[in-house]
Amino acid sequence: MDEPSGCSGAGRPEQTAEEKATMSDGTSAADAPRVRFEFSRLLGLTLIGVLAAMFVFLAWRTNSFWTPGNISNLSRQGAIFAILAVGETFVIITAAEIDEMLDGVAKALDELTVQLRRERIAAVG
Repeated sequence: MDEPSGCSGAGRPEQTAEEKATMSDGTSAADAPRVRFEFSRLLGLTLIGVLAAMFVFLAWRTNSFWTPGNISNLSRQGAIFAILAVGETFVIITAAEIDEMLDGVAKALDELTVQLRRERIAAVG
């Protein structure tokens, strides 16, 4: 007995390439959401882990790490970057673009800080 064209040996019609690409719920494979590897999320978590490991190591190996003077110094040094990060986040969220002048503003603030420190040292000394 000859099989009708378009049928496989199991008595079912052969699937076309388009039908093979269709998933069981009726959507095509091209429409299915892909599971992406979130490299940026992993990188962020890795950096936080490295920072935490550095804090633990330095606290363990040195006697002066958790002193009030050192914590104050670390806070002062990190404050300008925290302020810039908050500002940049606000710009990205509201304007949906990165403000390219941010680098110039950071450099100008850095130069201003250096000049103010020089004047303060000159006034004291």
